[in-house]
Amino acid sequence: MARVLGPVGQLANRGDDGFDRVEYDFLISVGGDLSRPRLEPGKHTEWRWTGEADLHLFDNHRARCDLRVCRIVAAGFVRARALGLDPWSRP
Repeated sequence: MARVLGPVGQLANRGDDGFDRVEYDFLISVGGDLSRPRLEPGKHTEWRWTGEADLHLFDNHRARCDLRVCRIVAAGFVRARALGLDPWSRP
């Protein structure tokens, strides 16, 4: 079961198809066995637990899209701390 903890931010961009989009990102809490998450086929290739010290993994010689991901993840850590959560805790 997932619970929305709060907004992280929003990003506006233009897709390769020329359409403008706005992405809304939220910090969520999820339950269950998080030691082996199941990925949606065709949407994800890998997963890993990250901390703020790992943000470089998202922008190390990556495309512009990945830089947006880096900003979203960084904002998620800020939001978690603002809510009094430990964003580095792992299952």
